Amino acid sequence: MQLAPSTLRVHYSYVTAIFRLAELDRRKEIVPLAVTVVAALLDGTPGWYRSLLLLAAASGLWQGELFGLEVEHIDFPGTSV
Repeated sequence: MQLAPSTLRVHYSYVTAIFRLAELDRRKEIVPLAVTVVAALLDGTPGWYRSLLLLAAASGLWQGELFGLEVEHIDFPGTSV
């Protein structure tokens, strides 16, 4: 498939903008939630969402990483993800 030069420029600008934003996002300071806040959230969270929330709070994984997590990604004996 051959794309016109103007189409390539548009797509290139989109991709570079995405990477530029990702780089800026990486520089932000991450402030973890206080243990009391996590505990309060867990108390109000139903069912299997509690496990997801606890893993998110304890690991620092991003939403996409959490939702993409599969059983084979977890080392249960070694207690690592």
